[in-house]
Amino acid sequence: MSNKRREFIVKSLIGTAGLVVGGLSSAAAVARSKKMEPPYPYKYIDPDMIAEKAYGYYLKGHCAYGVFASILDTLKESVGGPYLGIPGELFEYGKSGINGWGTICGALNGAAAIISISCKGWKKVIDALYSMKKPLFLCIIPNILLSIKVLLRQVLQHHLYATFQL
Repeated sequence: MSNKRREFIVKSLIGTAGLVVGGLSSAAAVARSKKMEPPYPYKYIDPDMIAEKAYGYYLKGHCAYGVFASILDTLKESVGGPYLGIPGELFEYGKSGINGWGTICGALNGAAAIISISCKGWKKVIDALYSMKKPLFLCIIPNILLSIKVLLRQVLQHHLYATFQL
């Protein structure tokens, strides 16, 4: 057998082995990611820090995006895992009460989405959040940063309550 033929066979075997190992690794990663279902792990978030972050995001995509993406990105940094595959831009549609229709508070919509994927008792938490009177006035408070802080404090307090009490 010639050296060129031997080299070809060895390189082919190495390449095939690499593809098999890479394919198995990818398949295992997909299988692991499919097994994880909400609620995803959650770590405490400081309301003042997240309010500042949410305000910055609000300037890009308004309330729903500001609340959802700021908390999501913080969880991507602190928890990683399942949050990494979720795009924050998913909630840009929430601008001005769902694409400008004024039908729902975007901040509550974004908060409900995060709660639904990170909280075991999410239905009760979302019901409690929507039943409060304070969020109804968020859109008329001139200081948007204050509005976001009020909402996020309520979201995080309800989330912690649900985590430890339900």
